[in-house]
Amino acid sequence: MATSWTPASAGSTAELWPEEAAFLAGGAGRVAEVAVVSLVEANAVRVSRDGLVSPVQGPTRQWSPLQAFVLRVLPRPLGQVVNATAGSTEAQTLRKHLVDRGFLVSRGRRVAIGWIRAVLLALAVAAIVSAVLPRFPIGYSILLFVVALIARYVAGKFRGPLTRQGREAVKRLRAHAASGDRVVLVASYGLLGRYNRQPVWKYLGLSDEAAATLHRRARANTAVSDASCGGSTCGGCSSCASNSCSAGSTCSSSDSGSSSCGSGSSCSSGSSCSSSSSCSSGSSCGSSCGGGGGD
Repeated sequence: MATSWTPASAGSTAELWPEEAAFLAGGAGRVAEVAVVSLVEANAVRVSRDGLVSPVQGPTRQWSPLQAFVLRVLPRPLGQVVNATAGSTEAQTLRKHLVDRGFLVSRGRRVAIGWIRAVLLALAVAAIVSAVLPRFPIGYSILLFVVALIARYVAGKFRGPLTRQGREAVKRLRAHAASGDRVVLVASYGLLGRYNRQPVWKYLGLSDEAAATLHRRARANTAVSDASCGGSTCGGCSSCASNSCSAGSTCSSSDSGSSSCGSGSSCSSGSSCSSSSSCSSGSSCGSSCGGGGGD
């Protein structure tokens, strides 16, 4: 049974669901990952060592529209599940929901801003051309050129996918990434992203074979791209769990990626970085790609 996302009016500052925050941080690919991971955490699906996502029999529960979509398309390889969910109608519905709530900029507004910047660039070029024309005051040409460039720069401030409210929501999400909540960690950085210099999927005990089914997405304009540390790049698609993740099991992982994991488990890593640790530099030491609120 599927339910709708948090009902709220436009501009509401009500607490975001993990899927909503994930869409703001990384777009449709990120929210697809979170839908899968949250189902693993709820003991509703399992991911085998070779990356096959399968449903687990259990009591009927209420799921979000994206979680319900994931359950409908199973069993499938992990990468296919993420791609299908990212391109689903449910993902586009979530995007519209976030636009209506004032967290995302509408496509129409972004297209309009693009046209405005193109026109302003044309005016700047025209100003340069007019400067060499006879009988046209060069002072006016310089003034037109400067005004067009300044206006284009200001317009560029509004071309990003996130509103100010959306950018603040992503910053709050990243601030909680070290809380130990695996769904929040995935929402913040993506499963192919890096946290404390280690791929996020390793924190979740995902096997190398399962991770290999995933595909990197093109880096887009993120709202808090400078919040990551080390300047490392990553992808926006990945997944959770490995080695036949079973409910209630514990999880331990090594740098080789061979491990077993279960939803609701506590993970310990053999490496020096753990999901609750912080960088020696004091930063969050995480990086992500995929674009904030991507189309």
